[in-house]
Amino acid sequence: MTATKNTFVLLRQVEGPRWCVVRHALRDGKTHFVDRLATARAYPAAAQIAIESADRMGLILAIQADGKRPRRFDPITDAPNVGGGR
Repeated sequence: MTATKNTFVLLRQVEGPRWCVVRHALRDGKTHFVDRLATARAYPAAAQIAIESADRMGLILAIQADGKRPRRFDPITDAPNVGGGR
């Protein structure tokens, strides 16, 4: 693995209402899977794991829903049971 600054935690929708938490690395302008931090589960549980993992590892947290491009996780609108959370 190269520099940690190119690594991020991704909260990713995998099937319907289920989400997984993975770690990706950015290399040559493309994202590459590094490892899985949590298997598919409901959004609130997955979001909590993603938030804690990113914080513990000191990494950026991103979210990818409905097959769209990943974007930075917004703690106001993306957090479960808050604002527009899922």
